[in-house]
Amino acid sequence: MTESILFTGISGALGQLITHKLHNKVHIIGIDKRPFSAKPANVELHDLDLRRKSAIQLLSKKKIDCIIHIGVIRGDRPRRENSAASYFNLETTTQVLRLAEQLGVRKFIFLSSSYLYGPSGHTAGFLSEDSPLHGAASIPDQGDLVALDIMVQSFFLEATKYRDCHFASRPHCGAAPQ
Repeated sequence: MTESILFTGISGALGQLITHKLHNKVHIIGIDKRPFSAKPANVELHDLDLRRKSAIQLLSKKKIDCIIHIGVIRGDRPRRENSAASYFNLETTTQVLRLAEQLGVRKFIFLSSSYLYGPSGHTAGFLSEDSPLHGAASIPDQGDLVALDIMVQSFFLEATKYRDCHFASRPHCGAAPQ
């Protein structure tokens, strides 16, 4: 039987990229309020608000082996313009975690951020996965993202947190690139 993945935030750029890589290997059940114009025909897409009981009831009837949860509001601009973003993030992630528990989902992949975890001027040397999160201290608007990271970590024995890094090259330290 084909593995089935519930994928929140499927219509974003990262979601679409991952979907196009996986759709011929697994059954994908996508959740997003945004359109997905290049959606492969074999991908199931639902326009659902995961904070609603009806959405959870619909999904609880599905066979789900893995959840990829990237449907979280990130970045400064949308969060500052919409103060409800923090509540949306916490409520949605709580519902997805409860659904995972209810269905006995064995794998949970969550998009975190290196901003919450990575090195800063106050850390020395290499950091391990057990290093404390410090994003809320350095970026106060992102306290809910720290809470989500901790919630996922404490909820699952087998959770994978993908911490994206936006700086892949050597910094120029104020000098013009060569």
